[in-house]
Amino acid sequence: DITQHCPTILEKYYPTFWCYNNHVSSFLGQFRKGLSIEYNRQTFEYPDGGCSYLDYFGFDNTGNNSSICLIIPGINGDTDASSYIANLVEHLLSEGNRCVVFNYRGKAGAPLKTKISYCAAYTDDYRKVCLHINECYPESKMIGIGFSLGSNILLKYMGEEGSNTPLSAGISISNPFDLSKSSIKLASQKLYDKVLTRGAIENFRRISPIYEEEYDIYSTKILNSNSLVQFDESYTRRIFGFTSVEHYYDQGSCIHYLSEIERPVLLVNARDDPIVCEDSIPIDAALENENIILCISSRGGHVGFLEGWFPFSGCWIDRVVGEYVNYFQEGSSV
Repeated sequence: DITQHCPTILEKYYPTFWCYNNHVSSFLGQFRKGLSIEYNRQTFEYPDGGCSYLDYFGFDNTGNNSSICLIIPGINGDTDASSYIANLVEHLLSEGNRCVVFNYRGKAGAPLKTKISYCAAYTDDYRKVCLHINECYPESKMIGIGFSLGSNILLKYMGEEGSNTPLSAGISISNPFDLSKSSIKLASQKLYDKVLTRGAIENFRRISPIYEEEYDIYSTKILNSNSLVQFDESYTRRIFGFTSVEHYYDQGSCIHYLSEIERPVLLVNARDDPIVCEDSIPIDAALENENIILCISSRGGHVGFLEGWFPFSGCWIDRVVGEYVNYFQEGSSV
């Protein structure tokens, strides 16, 4: 029984008392202890000429058969910029696991060599990376871990692949599930929308030279976007060939793919997430698919889940993920 090996998901979650507010929890969750662990960086080349950086942790210090956690960041995240990744990696390494952080094209300082970057609907890059890691370490179990937009990509990919994925299991944290509903919720939270949009624009500004010859792509509309929906309309949906931003959100939402998942997955969301609609949390899908375990906390915010008096290192979600990963390392299945 997984609950015997993962007791934290059954315990009552007590957030840090002075971070009880979901907004405080969400923002402080992005500003915990930074990365202090050395890693090896690989430039992974795609068949179309593009590339992204894969960052390897713990491969020099653990046995060849320890689990490999393949982590996907949130929308503006990467290895160096995301403290939630740094803290999770540190926790997983302390329990004998290995980690690979999959950085999107054009992120973590990688050059954008093609006009394709990344989005919630685009799973091909992660698919190729999963196959690559599996070919390099065929004896090791791989577990996918996604945060926010990265968790949407993870579950969409796992639904597309079904039993063909080399992943043994997946963990989704603060998943939006339904991009259309979450875009409406995000639009009502002006500060979050502004922060996420600014991050997207700054990343575009860095990679924009590749688009300079295409006025329809490299335009002032992108740089002057006042919301993430505007940015996705002006840039994202056009790059990936969607007819409208609504079309992109519909086709990119992982909620349409949950029924096809054939590997065990743990979905962790907070009811007070300020940018994910509570009615997007797929309770029915979890009941209908025996491979899905859904863990909903009352508190936690968005990629927050802080605990303790001074929650600037480990947190509740790190313990949940660690127990789940160790459960599969021991050879169990749901």
